[in-house]
Amino acid sequence: MKKMNIIIMIVMLAIASLYAGAQKAEVGIATVKDGVQTIEMSVDRYGWHPNVIIVQKSLPVKWQIDGKDLNGCNSGIMAKELALKFDIKEGQQVQEFTPEMSGEFKFSCLMDMIPGKFIIVDDLEKADLKSLTEKASVAVTETQMKCCGKCGMTEKTE
Repeated sequence: MKKMNIIIMIVMLAIASLYAGAQKAEVGIATVKDGVQTIEMSVDRYGWHPNVIIVQKSLPVKWQIDGKDLNGCNSGIMAKELALKFDIKEGQQVQEFTPEMSGEFKFSCLMDMIPGKFIIVDDLEKADLKSLTEKASVAVTETQMKCCGKCGMTEKTE
């Protein structure tokens, strides 16, 4: 029994080390039409797609979210610095907000275990989007490394 516990602990540490540091970024760039920017994101058991979202400061955002495979971990989003917090429902929904400051701002599930990030630029047309996309990453915090695994993130293989 002790041997089995040790093996399980080693496997859990190996899985946690895969998520240490930064996760692969899936970058989405807002499209602007008639003074409104739109970003599309899907949600499944593995997280947010994209998990890095580039938008422009001072322009209204329509964040179109498609809830596909929801569970206890991914059924809500919060972005404290942007004063956003809401539940995600199965199917399509739209969240609207206007970012008032530029920079990088974290978002996550309500339990702070599934990371994402907004990169808010002063002007999408003038921003070096190629460089931002190439350098994009999603930092995984110590809290997120303690994820219970029920959301399925630890089961994903590439």
